[in-house]
Amino acid sequence: FSVFCLFAFASGFSADSFADFNNPDAMITMMKTMVIPMMKNEYEQLDHEKMHEDMKEDNIQMNFVDRGFDFCVGEEVEKMSFEEDRKCSEKISEMIIDHVPDLISTDQISTFAEQEDEDLMNQLNELFDVDGDGHFSRSESKEVVYCYLRIGFQKLIDFGIIQDDISTAISSLATTIPEIMNSDEAKSYFDDHRRLYQTFQTRFNKVRLENLFKNVDATSRGITKLVVKLMNEFSDFAAEVYHDY
Repeated sequence: FSVFCLFAFASGFSADSFADFNNPDAMITMMKTMVIPMMKNEYEQLDHEKMHEDMKEDNIQMNFVDRGFDFCVGEEVEKMSFEEDRKCSEKISEMIIDHVPDLISTDQISTFAEQEDEDLMNQLNELFDVDGDGHFSRSESKEVVYCYLRIGFQKLIDFGIIQDDISTAISSLATTIPEIMNSDEAKSYFDDHRRLYQTFQTRFNKVRLENLFKNVDATSRGITKLVVKLMNEFSDFAAEVYHDY
């Protein structure tokens, strides 16, 4: 739901409406009636040739999509059915609930895993199955996810939620994240998950984060480029943790 939540957040709701994000029923209704239709409309109006050119120029590698397919249906399998996607999503939700530290709330994860809205799932499937063949493919998913990220971040910029000074804020994360992870509170927090903690520290050390967060353009293209890199990093991290567990 991450891309759609970002888009909904940027859609001009009043401050009172943000409470809906704590209400699964209201969030699902909002997704079906507003967010998904807007995403679909924006996607149809995109200059897709330009999107392809940007992906190539920025050397966008959607490795996290490949990792998702590898995990759900196996390496080298090009397509995934809607049912395979649903079962894999349930499996991932269960793994998160079983393996994250107890202090991290999993109530909302459990709620969405248990409360499946068939109409919402059909709309989401249609949104990502652009060619309408009843399956998700690796190549299709890479292009579609990239485009929806571009759409979502452009909306955040248009509504003033993302501003020019975001580049400075992003750069500062290279220092802030290691400081948080090396704090006594973090060490205590992950006391029963030492391997998880060590893996996180190794993968997200200051040098790697500085390279990741430097020179980020405050444009939908620049922020999407960063987010894809982050998603690739986190997919690698998740794969490493999954192997260890």
